[in-house]
Amino acid sequence: MSIISMDGKMDTTPLTNVSQRFFFSIPLLLTENLPTSRLCHRDATAFKLVQTLKERGICVPEDVSVTGFDDSIYAQLCSPPLTTVAVDTDAIARLAAKRMIKHMNEPQKKSGEVYRIPGKIIYRESVCKINGSSDKPEQSGEGGKNLE
Repeated sequence: MSIISMDGKMDTTPLTNVSQRFFFSIPLLLTENLPTSRLCHRDATAFKLVQTLKERGICVPEDVSVTGFDDSIYAQLCSPPLTTVAVDTDAIARLAAKRMIKHMNEPQKKSGEVYRIPGKIIYRESVCKINGSSDKPEQSGEGGKNLE
């Protein structure tokens, strides 16, 4: 089985993960005036963005800094390696389980609480310093409860 990409070419790579293969076959639309940086909601998106920028002759990080989120394998496979945010998936899973159990024990009680599970910025080569700013900005976070 094969996928036909948006440019009409047949992709004969074995289908191991159809959703990822479909994602990578969708072209990214870029504006003419690019910002100095892009923050992507996941590393796979940042990986694709870096590829698209390179195809258009735009250098990462010299022309545009790119940051991902989730510290997946795409962050390491990317060239240049992606700066990303590592998330504590175990802490997220533990919190989700505790919240589900609490809701099962008290279904009548509604909760609108927001929880903050800190992540960690993994600095790699896909970002650069501009306008004399520091290499590593101070980390800050507002709102929510810290998970202890």
